[in-house]
Amino acid sequence: MNNSNKPQAQEDRQADLYYAFQFGYATVRQADSDVLKAEFDQKFGDDPEAVAQFQAGVRHERVKREELGMTPDQYHAHHEAKKRAFHERQEAIHAASLGR
Repeated sequence: MNNSNKPQAQEDRQADLYYAFQFGYATVRQADSDVLKAEFDQKFGDDPEAVAQFQAGVRHERVKREELGMTPDQYHAHHEAKKRAFHERQEAIHAASLGR
């Protein structure tokens, strides 16, 4: 069954569950995990499927951190550096496209 045959409500639900998963891994990647968890709780409350996806996201990202042998603080810094480098590359590409 392809996505065009799914009812809109089912597609919306799948998107929400993916968003819940993203909240989970973001709480491991970012230092402001308490803020992210509060945002998750506000959006999803005690929705059991969303909570399960959140927890799956946390587990997924913790495994990555552990495989890299990083502490939580090191992992936060690692992801901040990746975001900064990405932003700088995008800025350079934009500047080059403007002929700067």
